[in-house]
Amino acid sequence: MSEQRESSDIKAKIKDSSDDKVLVIMLILCFVLVIAVVSVNIINAPRFEEPVFTPETSEKGISSYENSYGSSDNEEILPIKINTATFDELQKIPGIGPVTAQKIIDFREEQGTIVEFSDLLAIDGIGEKTVKTIAEYCIIN
Repeated sequence: MSEQRESSDIKAKIKDSSDDKVLVIMLILCFVLVIAVVSVNIINAPRFEEPVFTPETSEKGISSYENSYGSSDNEEILPIKINTATFDELQKIPGIGPVTAQKIIDFREEQGTIVEFSDLLAIDGIGEKTVKTIAEYCIIN
């Protein structure tokens, strides 16, 4: 009888130890899975460029760094309101120099409000290509 008892005790211990093994294996697998997910997130995280401060940037200050990385001049002024744009604002449109900017201002003063971009074709020196460029960067207000 004691042999049967010892046998059943051994069987119980083996059963308990196999449950413990399964539990340990499952915990290890969960740990590996968490490590894998974290690694993928780290690998796919967006990269940010660290600022490099040189004597030139120190003299210009932080605002010059922000301007060089934050936004371009075009983003700050876009869209330009064609009927109220200043001489300087008009020159920020690619392909528009001081002469064309002044012609646009003169046209507005003589003809009044620009109703549609095709009105600009009446200005000497402005063709369809320039009108398309102006339409990309301006709005009619």
